[in-house]
Amino acid sequence: MALKPAVKALLETMKASGAKPIYEQDVLEARAQREEVARQMQKDLRPVYEVREIYIAGKGGPLTLRMYRPNRDERLPVLVYFHGGGFVVGSVETVDDTCRALANYAQIAVVSVDYRLAPEHPYPAAIDDAYDATRWVAQNGHRLGFDPARIAVGGDSAGGNLAAATAIRARDRGEFSIGYQMLIYPMIEPERFDSPSYCEYADNVNLTRDALIWFWDQYAPKGTARKLPDLCPREASAEGLAPAFVLVAECDPLRSEGEAYAEHLRAAGVAVSFQCASGLIHGYFSTDWGLPEREEALHAAADSLRQALHAAQ
Repeated sequence: MALKPAVKALLETMKASGAKPIYEQDVLEARAQREEVARQMQKDLRPVYEVREIYIAGKGGPLTLRMYRPNRDERLPVLVYFHGGGFVVGSVETVDDTCRALANYAQIAVVSVDYRLAPEHPYPAAIDDAYDATRWVAQNGHRLGFDPARIAVGGDSAGGNLAAATAIRARDRGEFSIGYQMLIYPMIEPERFDSPSYCEYADNVNLTRDALIWFWDQYAPKGTARKLPDLCPREASAEGLAPAFVLVAECDPLRSEGEAYAEHLRAAGVAVSFQCASGLIHGYFSTDWGLPEREEALHAAADSLRQALHAAQ
């Protein structure tokens, strides 16, 4: 499995920078660094018809949601989106351009959730926030011009875990319905760090095995039951879950668990559209490194959302 030349050069540049691994940084320092990188990479944000902040009450306190609308349609399908960052870093700011692209390309509303972060707020804080935000959209979105019958959840990395777990909670609790899942190189397995892709790409500069173990330890520290369905979605029955688009990167430690979760869904009769991005690495979907494959992936994800949600009209 060979890295694309541009990706190999990118990793060499990252390595040459001499930046400390995230697990050796102060958490606040790591968050500030992530935000600054996002600001630098998102200087020229693509325009979208409307962007606004929404403030709601969640189980753990006030929650900030950022809404994106591509047009004036008063019955828009909606994607509730959860950013990546290992449950520790990231925000609605770090996926601003990604959400704008999905709104425009899929012609749907996107609601990005600023959920609480670990280690200050360990499990179940993030999934509680993700679920509360999605429930609020389902119950109140009509006031904002959303169609409550056409709701999807999605996210990248840790956000992919939250999207999968939200779909499971929604099915089990029956308070609202999820029509589609968009899972981008999702973090699925809190305890298995010996999968084929973990072994092959353990030392990838952009995301290492040690970093992933550290992320999980912040969100689900010692003493947490890590096989709970809304922490490890593969432990849940997949029967009756919404259809899914699952995208993984070939040269990503998380590839194997994304593949396994897609098969877990399929085995239960869930319709799955699966793509593996050849020669690419974790983060390429939500980070603008100048790779043309990012736009291709954004279009592919948006196409799947558009087909699933607009067809449900």
